[in-house]
Amino acid sequence: ALGGAAIFDGEDLRPLGDRLKGLKLSAMSAKGACLAGLDLRGLALQGANLENADLRGARLCQADLRGARMGGALMTKADLTAADLSPLPLGPSRSIPANLSGARLRYAELRRTDFSKANMTGVDLSGADLTGANLAGSDLT
Repeated sequence: ALGGAAIFDGEDLRPLGDRLKGLKLSAMSAKGACLAGLDLRGLALQGANLENADLRGARLCQADLRGARMGGALMTKADLTAADLSPLPLGPSRSIPANLSGARLRYAELRRTDFSKANMTGVDLSGADLTGANLAGSDLT
């Protein structure tokens, strides 16, 4: 549907390569999709559903991931430098926090990444670089 959210559930998006650059993919659904190694720098992905997606080695520097659902996502060695995973405002008093519960962020670049109020329960951050990251109000249990 024109103007509707893009749905890529279970798809391998690697053949798209650089063609995703600069797109507005707000509320995109890519549950279980393969985006491994893709350059997604600066993409507008607020409210996107990337649950169980394969984002290993993907470049998400400065991406707008406010309110994104990334539970169970594989993000080993992904680069989320300065990405925004803060809550997505839905109105004056409502917002949706980003959800990364159970995601694997081993050896990920998370410098200056904004994880404020994010659900990060059970996230594997082994070897990740969190220099300057904002974890205010995040649930890291």
